[in-house]
Amino acid sequence: ARDEIWMAEVMFEPEEEAQFEAVLTIISNNGGREGNEFEIELSGVGIEEQEPGPHFEFNLTESTHNIIIRSATLHGEMLENDDEIGVFTPAGLCAGAVSIEEIMNNEGFPVGLTAWGDNPRTEEVEGFVEGELLNFLYWDFDSEIEVEAEIDELRFGERFWQNNGLSQLTLVAGFEQHFEFITTG
Repeated sequence: ARDEIWMAEVMFEPEEEAQFEAVLTIISNNGGREGNEFEIELSGVGIEEQEPGPHFEFNLTESTHNIIIRSATLHGEMLENDDEIGVFTPAGLCAGAVSIEEIMNNEGFPVGLTAWGDNPRTEEVEGFVEGELLNFLYWDFDSEIEVEAEIDELRFGERFWQNNGLSQLTLVAGFEQHFEFITTG
């Protein structure tokens, strides 16, 4: 039909690593005339699909506080494959993490998470120091966002890092509202 707009989506999903080039030719009958051709050069590079690596990164040291996480929920749902739980110092330094993929391979919760301490023999701060509050973040793989988690229940141990410490807890979190509903008459 005259003045009709037509949209086309071009997908590029190569099965091998290589440089690809192509020409997309569009033939239009705009104005009832034949021969209106447009050529668009296309190019792309096929890359090897990579497994997602861990989102949270941390250093291993000699000092540890072990944490047993009995459950971890986000919006009332258990965390899913490829989600992560990280433990952070009050300064925001990741000092340990576990991937839910690892949890799923171990047949679910409870799961162990090590909160690594600082190495006092180095100038760099690598982890917790005695008495610092344990803070938790989730990495929601599907939404690609970090979500602050809270201790829902402390079964035993402390909320504070202690060298050779042991805590058992459950975690809970929800999304912050990133939008606003507007009601119109």
